[in-house]
Amino acid sequence: MQGYAAAESTLGRAYEKKKDYASAIFWYRKAADQEKVYALYELGQMYRDGKGTAKDCVAAYALFTFASMSGEPINGNSDYPSTDSLAKCMTPAEVESGNTLHLEMKKIGVLRALDYHSEKRDGGN
Repeated sequence: MQGYAAAESTLGRAYEKKKDYASAIFWYRKAADQEKVYALYELGQMYRDGKGTAKDCVAAYALFTFASMSGEPINGNSDYPSTDSLAKCMTPAEVESGNTLHLEMKKIGVLRALDYHSEKRDGGN
């Protein structure tokens, strides 16, 4: 059963404003797994900036790409997060990993792909 992605995104934003980044990520992840564009974008920013999680430009790149491919506006704005500026801070291998992670998100779901990526990055099995 699907959750309430809009409400989950709103909760994520409320916790982020309070600087409770762990709770913000919890709620953004729930909404992002339902492909809520705003949550994908905000979660990407959390990974990009290392708020409540380890800084991970590969995950941010994949989330920004996923959000931009949806065709949905973010809060009524047709501007999507730019992967170009993020890519300037990444190696070509990291950009390729971001593209691969984006494809995995499409195939197996956002959370499963992010969790697998994190385990692999952190040396897990």
